[in-house]
Amino acid sequence: MVKGGSPVYKWNMLRSHLASLLVVEYLYSAVPLLAGFLLRLYGIGFGRALGVLFGDELVVAREASELVANLQPFAVHPNGWLFYLICAPFHYILSLGENRTLNPRFVYDVPFFERILVGRALNVVFGVAGVLIAFLIAQRLWGKRAAFWSALGIALSPSMVVEAHFNATSTSLTFWFLLTLLFLIRIHQDNPRFGYLALAAAVLAFLTKPNGVVALLLVMLFSLWQFIGKWRRSDKVPLPVILSILAVTLLGGVIITIRWRWLWRVISTFLWTYEKGTRPVYAWAWLWKHEGALLALGLVGALYNHLDDRVRWPVIITTSLYGIGSLFFRVFFVRWLLPLVSVATLLTGGLAESLLSTGSRKTKHLVTAGLLGIFLLMGRDAYSLVHNLANDIREGSWVWIQESIPPGSRIAVQGDWLSEGVPAQMYRIETLKELASEPDFYIQRGFNYLVVWRGGLDYYNWRPAPSWVGPRERYRALYETFELIHKGSGTILHIPVRVGIDILRVTDNPVYPEAQLVLGGGWHAIEVDESSGAEFRWMTERGQVFYNWSGTGAATRMLSFDSYVFPGRDEISVYVNGERVEALVLGLPDTLHHIELPITLSPGLNEIQLVSERGCGRPVVFDLNSRDTRCLSIKVANLTLGPVQ
Repeated sequence: MVKGGSPVYKWNMLRSHLASLLVVEYLYSAVPLLAGFLLRLYGIGFGRALGVLFGDELVVAREASELVANLQPFAVHPNGWLFYLICAPFHYILSLGENRTLNPRFVYDVPFFERILVGRALNVVFGVAGVLIAFLIAQRLWGKRAAFWSALGIALSPSMVVEAHFNATSTSLTFWFLLTLLFLIRIHQDNPRFGYLALAAAVLAFLTKPNGVVALLLVMLFSLWQFIGKWRRSDKVPLPVILSILAVTLLGGVIITIRWRWLWRVISTFLWTYEKGTRPVYAWAWLWKHEGALLALGLVGALYNHLDDRVRWPVIITTSLYGIGSLFFRVFFVRWLLPLVSVATLLTGGLAESLLSTGSRKTKHLVTAGLLGIFLLMGRDAYSLVHNLANDIREGSWVWIQESIPPGSRIAVQGDWLSEGVPAQMYRIETLKELASEPDFYIQRGFNYLVVWRGGLDYYNWRPAPSWVGPRERYRALYETFELIHKGSGTILHIPVRVGIDILRVTDNPVYPEAQLVLGGGWHAIEVDESSGAEFRWMTERGQVFYNWSGTGAATRMLSFDSYVFPGRDEISVYVNGERVEALVLGLPDTLHHIELPITLSPGLNEIQLVSERGCGRPVVFDLNSRDTRCLSIKVANLTLGPVQ
């Protein structure tokens, strides 16, 4: 029997106590981290079928790849420079794994969506790291209980969760902003190191996004306030501490001055001239709808608690520059306000600690239940928005089009969402700003299908369109003349406004008219040769051609075309109805090759395929001066199918 005062008993008690502490400590931090990770990971692969659905993701992937390919760190757009720099090594690692070459220009051969996923995965890391930093800030200010609620707020914030799904810069900016706050609240300890660390984190925020300048101003103004206070009592404070605080202020000013012209150009653009974006009133409407609970609790926390300088200054500066400052802009995006949301979340944690530290047990239970209810509703809202991302109507419609509409069909589309990439190579897409309301317009121009939007969405302001007329009323003649073959419904990106897509078939126009060549998938847009004036198309690694033979029996016809080859892509196989009929070696890339090949056609629809046995190459990989990232194999002109002479 182990006695109460024995060493074994004491060791067992200590071990039990430590275990219970570890469990509590683990739960305090692990629950927000796990919730934040799962919400940010869910739906991360949205857009894979159609490609990129959000323009900023294109910019980040392109700029990061250019950093790898050109080995010139400063020859890219400065707006998101640091995030591009962080993405670039991972792009190169993907290139090494897929292309088995050290040549950095082969990064352009990495599938574009894989490069998009790099930035999205990094934002999952930045987002979860932001949850941890919020935990550490609140823990230092108010204790573990406040840290739990603050971290949970960051983890479940709908706007932060959604933004972390994009290959964009705002999530990493929010992380650097929170890291700045973490170091800033420790400057008061007279340790110069934290001032320099706060400045370094603020500089990283500024190099990530222009509105990161607020983090720099925050450090400078806070340091200046500290300097003024300490200067008055300089006999009590070591001179190196005062000098270090002054140095932080001056260094911040120097950094802003160096990039001032670029910063002012960006700010002035959004203040007065830029049109394609969210109006401040609608940005705030979105924020109040989805982050209103956090903002309200944060406001109450700021008024309820006595805030020392470590908290007062971040609240004043962030609210003034992000909040009030946003109202003066012509365009102001919701994602620019995420640092303000993070400050409100920290104040919410402080309020929770104050409320749970006083009052009866029943009151504490009610406060806890209320906070849990609010945060669970936030988590549900975040999940719903991410679910919209993962089920974008454009994705579902594109999958249906691939499965149901023959390659080579001519399709009229409202908007440019099918005008690039695989859709443009597989179909003859014509983008129209507005659909014509007369059926003859489509019949005479040889269209086979129309894609019509149902639902009024103000895309830039994330709200239903204020004035909108339904397509069945607006395009009544089209619905009465053509066949409605598909109705889809859903959302665009994460915006919770239901819209629909109708696809109409122009019954008067066959996709494959008799005795006419129709190009299917695998062809880039028509170009004109500068020297000869001839029209040609570049082929990807596989090009389809369809021919509807109206005869009653097999017939031999001469397939002929002129061609140039992309370097190293001179081996071309010809298939007719799935059977290989010829293998061609075209030879030199700068030589015009005229091909004539007799082929046998079957009655009805025939599919002819030209296949580059060595795939396709990208000009940007081989030419330092090229910006052409298309995948090319042969350039084809004068493609005909005629009688055998």
